[in-house]
Amino acid sequence: MRIAVVGATGRVGRLAVDEGVRRGYDITGFVRDANKWLEAPVSLVEKDVLQLTKEDVESFDAVISAFGAEPGKESLFADVATHFIEILQGTKTRLIVVGGAGSLLIGNTMLADTPDFPEAFLPTAKGHERALRIFEASAGIDWTYVSPGALFEPGERTGHYATGGDEFFVNEAGESYASMEDYVLALYDEIENRQHVNERFSVVTERGGAS
Repeated sequence: MRIAVVGATGRVGRLAVDEGVRRGYDITGFVRDANKWLEAPVSLVEKDVLQLTKEDVESFDAVISAFGAEPGKESLFADVATHFIEILQGTKTRLIVVGGAGSLLIGNTMLADTPDFPEAFLPTAKGHERALRIFEASAGIDWTYVSPGALFEPGERTGHYATGGDEFFVNEAGESYASMEDYVLALYDEIENRQHVNERFSVVTERGGAS
C-alpha cells in the first residue's frame, strides 16, 4: 500500500510516518521544509500543501493530512480542505484528516462552545470545525475525519483505544484523552478496515489515561 503523509515533520505527521513504516507500507512524506526531516529515510517531497496537484496524490492509496495551521492562520484549515476536495476529484485516493476535538458534541452544543473551553485554543477549534463542515458538504471524494480526545499529546503506544462518533466521550478513567501514538494506530486501522467512510469518528486511549 502506498501512503502519503502531508505535514510529515509535525508531531502527528512524524508518528504517522513511523507507523506506516512499521506496518511495511510505502510511505512518502510531503513537507514544506526538507531541512527539518531527521527521520529514517523514506520518500520525501518538498511542497506546500496548497500547491499539491492531482498528479501529486492520485498514485497513493491514501493520503493522511496532518496539516497544522500556525497561530493567526487558522483559516487555512478550510482552505486546505477545499483544496484537497478539488485535487482528489476523479481519483481513487482516500483522504484521512487529522482533525480536532472542539467540534465534538455535548448534547446539541459543540465542545468549543462550552464555557470552560480554553480561549487560547478556540481559533484552532473553529478552524478545524469549518474544515469538517466543508468535507461533510463535499461529494466525489473518499474522506474520513478523525477527532482525538480533548487532551491530545505525545504519550504511550498502548494499542488500546476506543472509538466514537460525533459525540464527546471519555475513556475508562473518565478522561477525554488520546495519546498521539494510539491516535495514529486508529488512523491506520481505519485505512485498512474502512469503517468510517465519508464521516467523522473520534478516538480516545482506552487504558493508561493521561499518566
